[in-house]
Amino acid sequence: MHKSFVKFVTNVLLFVLVFSLLFVQQIRSQQIRLRVGDKLELKVEERHELDRQLEINKEGEVSIPVVGTIQLRGLPLLEAETIILEELKKFYPSISRIKLSLYGEVSRRLIYVQGEVIQPGRYEFIEEPNVWEAIREAGGTTPRASLEAVRIIHKEGKEQRTYTVDLQQVINDGNFDSLPKLKVGDTVIVPERTAQVSAEGNVKIMGAVARPGSYHLTGLNRLEDIVLTAGGPTSNCNLTKILIVRKMPEGNVMKIVVNFENYLENGQLENNPVIYSGDLVNVPRETNLFKSIITTPGYLIAMITAVFTITNIIIR
Repeated sequence: MHKSFVKFVTNVLLFVLVFSLLFVQQIRSQQIRLRVGDKLELKVEERHELDRQLEINKEGEVSIPVVGTIQLRGLPLLEAETIILEELKKFYPSISRIKLSLYGEVSRRLIYVQGEVIQPGRYEFIEEPNVWEAIREAGGTTPRASLEAVRIIHKEGKEQRTYTVDLQQVINDGNFDSLPKLKVGDTVIVPERTAQVSAEGNVKIMGAVARPGSYHLTGLNRLEDIVLTAGGPTSNCNLTKILIVRKMPEGNVMKIVVNFENYLENGQLENNPVIYSGDLVNVPRETNLFKSIITTPGYLIAMITAVFTITNIIIR
């Protein structure tokens, strides 16, 4: 009994040790490692005269007055912070804490991967990755993952755009070159399969289509299907900014802007996303007045009538 208990405790401790090592390794793998050319901002709370901006030179070092040069290339940011603190304390014992941060971070290709992946977190790439490459860097997907509607969140200034990619179809076709390249700061979210919205039910379509309204769809339907079901787009439509409004299971609303024209002209599958029950699709009208006049018969007739009327008045 005593030996069994000791063996049990030993196994538990061994498990905790292995788990801790794996956890630490995972955290380290997600840390940004410093490289030549990186710019750092050093803040020293007790000695603000030591605050400064540093740049890692071609030897991988930074230079700090009094302290001298410190090798930082290849180190995680937190480890570099600890090393600089220890070096400063040799000359300024009263210093207890510093803050080292990386600025100009936009120059690094940082991508965030969340959701049903093995190791969610922030990853750095030498070149712009596609969605599949980012997911693989995060250890791949969990068994609960759904790849039919992988979300990509992209920020441009204060605006945020969300669109989806049917990664499962890309994998089935083996056409990975069709995947869009991710931009700096993009977030990839792999949803859980059980949280998928049903692909059967009513879908509303409004705007510049022949027959706006609510349609009942069954099976797997894409944007192309719902647009054709509504009689197709009108001549004054703007297919570059079709808006899909989707209520998510967690209660929030996701807005997806699709350049459907790219799908029609270039066959880009990400611009012909899957449409789910409850989705609202809005096909906007063309805002270019000149183009609207040229392409819309109603406008042309009205303009001709107006010109004819004004001419008669002038002649009289």
